[in-house]
Amino acid sequence: MAQIMVVEDDAETAALICAALKAERHAVAHLTDGRKALDRLCAERFDAVTVDRMLPGIDGLTLVARMRARQIATPVLVISALGDVDERIAGLRAGGDDYLGKPFSPAEMVTGSTSCYAAAVNIRGTAFCVQGRLCLIWSSARHG
Repeated sequence: MAQIMVVEDDAETAALICAALKAERHAVAHLTDGRKALDRLCAERFDAVTVDRMLPGIDGLTLVARMRARQIATPVLVISALGDVDERIAGLRAGGDDYLGKPFSPAEMVTGSTSCYAAAVNIRGTAFCVQGRLCLIWSSARHG
């Protein structure tokens, strides 16, 4: 079971993401404000974070950039309706590990459409970023 923070201000989308993650037995902390999410990430450890782009407080890309500036290396999946190529590149350059456009399949989001998100959910270890790429040092694979 992974501890995942969901930062999403749209109630319907947040409910969908949280329900899908909980159905897979993940512990979920839901926040609606980027600034409050950053404060909590500074105080607590999470295995992964999903972040919407447009948030109150501070926007999603600013949140991710500030996480990285504070050496918070938790893998981040940016989920946004802003899905054109330039927007996806901006999300990755801000420090996101992957970018998922809305609308999305809950199954795709939960299982991790990329190795970054899947690694955060399925492997116990230490994660850090080097030149924008997620690197993992794992001590053991999670079983069941």
